[in-house]
Amino acid sequence: MAKHGVALLLMLVSLTARAQYQLANGDFETWEKVTYTSSKVCDEPVGWSSFYDATGGHKKIGTSTKSQIHKEKENRPGSPGRFSCRLTSRSVFGVVAQGTVTNGCMNMGSLSASDASGNYNYINEARSDQAMRFSGHPDAVRLWVRFSGVDTGVIRVFLTSKGYFQDPEYKDRNKATLVAQALSANRIVSNDKWTKYTIPFDWKTSDADPYYALVEVSTNAEAGKGNAKDYLYVDDIEMVYNSEATSVLYDGHNILKSDRVEEKFSPDKMGKITTNARAAKASWKYDEAGSKLVVTVEGENIREDAANKHVYHIQFSGAKK
Repeated sequence: MAKHGVALLLMLVSLTARAQYQLANGDFETWEKVTYTSSKVCDEPVGWSSFYDATGGHKKIGTSTKSQIHKEKENRPGSPGRFSCRLTSRSVFGVVAQGTVTNGCMNMGSLSASDASGNYNYINEARSDQAMRFSGHPDAVRLWVRFSGVDTGVIRVFLTSKGYFQDPEYKDRNKATLVAQALSANRIVSNDKWTKYTIPFDWKTSDADPYYALVEVSTNAEAGKGNAKDYLYVDDIEMVYNSEATSVLYDGHNILKSDRVEEKFSPDKMGKITTNARAAKASWKYDEAGSKLVVTVEGENIREDAANKHVYHIQFSGAKK
């Protein structure tokens, strides 16, 4: 059922407008009531969707009066927020339906859990709350998870160009370009303790910039697998933007870790500054009074996080070599 309410719509628009470098409501602090039928009502994070918000011909069969997504007052250690999101699995005619939340839309179009032609998550451009805009070039995604299950939990983050995109991919349906992805693979282990994970992005192309971010968190990496008792708490999903220099070339040599360069600084000898980031901004200036080269690296999200920068001071002798 479509979400409504003027105040909620304005809140979502505001979240999306500020979320170019971070996921809207990635801390799961803002929730709303979503109704599929009179007996199927759940709390859902604003900007995120569950089975109750799905499309597909088997939605009625695939949903239960017992929601698989829950607003929890328990959150990760040190969190400034109040809530987390808990996902639970259940058994449907003997097949495990894993707990899942996505900022896209789920499609329930097949009775076979692993049938990618009918069961998938996708960017639903028809609804702004199921097509999360995103324009950053992050280096990793960081999140906190508390997981108990027979296999491994999963997070998948896909950064795409504008257009249709679904996961799992099926034949040639996807029209958007996959720009980058961060896949947890088998990292999210069952220990029933809050654990921080940092998953690096694999950038697939340099020819396109992100337009959407499709995120999926689930109690199992494989559809139809796991156990009906599996559960996963997730909190504070954050995009990471690196901001460190790895090399400062001067006269063809890396002087980043030099204690002192024994010559007078010459701007003509300055070379490339290399960083550990996909899209950080690096700059330099020379302090004549102190004979110091000052190198500054700012993370791409510096406007949202003023502290995300590193400054390096490289001493020169001030005398000609």
